[in-house]
Amino acid sequence: MNRIFSLAAMLCISLLFSCAPDIELPPPPPGYSSSLLFSSSSVTQSLSSAVISSSSVVIPSSSSSTLLPSSSSIKPSSSSAVVSSSSIVIPSSSSSVITGVGLCDDFVDGTPREHYGKSKAQFCDSRDGKKYVYVKIGEQTWMAENLNYNATGSKCNDNSEANCKIYGRLYNWSTAMIIDSKYNSTSYTAMTNHTGICPFGWHLPTRAEWDVLTVSVGGFSTEGRYLRTTSGWNSCGNGSSYLYQCEDKYGFSALPGNEGFPDDTFGTFGNVGGYGLWWTTNEIGSIHAYCRRMDYNGGTHWTLSNDGEAAYWDGAIKDNLLSVRCLQD
Repeated sequence: MNRIFSLAAMLCISLLFSCAPDIELPPPPPGYSSSLLFSSSSVTQSLSSAVISSSSVVIPSSSSSTLLPSSSSIKPSSSSAVVSSSSIVIPSSSSSVITGVGLCDDFVDGTPREHYGKSKAQFCDSRDGKKYVYVKIGEQTWMAENLNYNATGSKCNDNSEANCKIYGRLYNWSTAMIIDSKYNSTSYTAMTNHTGICPFGWHLPTRAEWDVLTVSVGGFSTEGRYLRTTSGWNSCGNGSSYLYQCEDKYGFSALPGNEGFPDDTFGTFGNVGGYGLWWTTNEIGSIHAYCRRMDYNGGTHWTLSNDGEAAYWDGAIKDNLLSVRCLQD
């Protein structure tokens, strides 16, 4: 401590004599190195190198004459302590929040892809980045392949991912509609453009919207023939009757994905190739809902008769797993 006070005294003497250049400086006191010069820079450097622990520091009273460092030597300058406003970006209430790189950011809607022998436009599902082809038939724009969105409860036929890539996933009615699985009524009426499990900008079709498609392709008698893919159906094209013919005239490319069952009453899954079933938003009652059915041979079904046509209305148990085709809003 005595050394520090001596150094402080030398600093005062140095400052005094700096104002009087004609006065000769006294020699350093005994015991001090000749390398210590009494310039303010050398003393300051010596002081800064003397580090005193907090336990050994005695804080002088306000009346003490001990020189304290100026506030500028204790506090950092405002420029170093406060971040300038230019380095802080506060988003306005109207600015969009970036939550991650979008799965469809680099995709251009309408990009063509070859699909069952035809070049078709595509769109991208922002939920998982999957691309789907679509076609315009009359005044409607339909997906030209079955939905393959991996929602909870959905399955691949025979639990095979290979089947999902071809036929899409299978959904029960409540999953397709996105309503409570315990929901039960006899007169549920979906709102217009009910999105359900479909991607943004698309919706689960109503029975009436399927009927518009039927009219656009010439009616029930030609719907199955004109909308089915030219391959993949049992005996497709092998019979002389129109019921067996598959032309895919409009690029709709309906596939026989069959269905899944919640128990083993009929086996867990039906074999693909025989028929396809697609949900609508319309109920028949508390147990069934309307679905569009296409058979490879126009066979009848136990719920609703189709009068020997290759496409017709059917009633499926809501717990069964069916395909989904979405219609553009």
